[in-house]
Amino acid sequence: MTVRLIGSVLRRSAGLSIATVVVGVVLAAFASAASASTYVPVPESSGFVYTGLDAQAGKAVTVTSDAQQIWAGVWFTGWNGPQGWVGKKASSAFPWPGQPPYGLLAKQAGQTFWVGTGTQFTAPGTGAVYLQINDDKVNNGAGQFGAYVSVD
Repeated sequence: MTVRLIGSVLRRSAGLSIATVVVGVVLAAFASAASASTYVPVPESSGFVYTGLDAQAGKAVTVTSDAQQIWAGVWFTGWNGPQGWVGKKASSAFPWPGQPPYGLLAKQAGQTFWVGTGTQFTAPGTGAVYLQINDDKVNNGAGQFGAYVSVD
């Protein structure tokens, strides 16, 4: 009787341990997926680009751009990175006037955020995260920016 009881307890304990390990692995996978970065290309030919990520109000959104460049489609100008035309201010024809033209922006819950080479902001509301180039004439240039986006 004692041997059967001990055997039964050991089998239940082993089952519980395996179940605990499985649950732990699944939770770790979800936690890592939730904070993993998603790479998003942002072509000059696009307006808003959905990142594939949604953020709930109060969550941290991190955007880090890579070194890719665009040509804005303005004759006699060169290629620029995601920081845009540093030292210049966009006119009212641009998505975000007053900020450097042809730089990288993020949008979430109706608010715009300057990204440039990278930023982190707190999501003001629940909704999709978009990227956009501060460009007054989309699809008249060439190239693309790329960015890694995560929601924590």
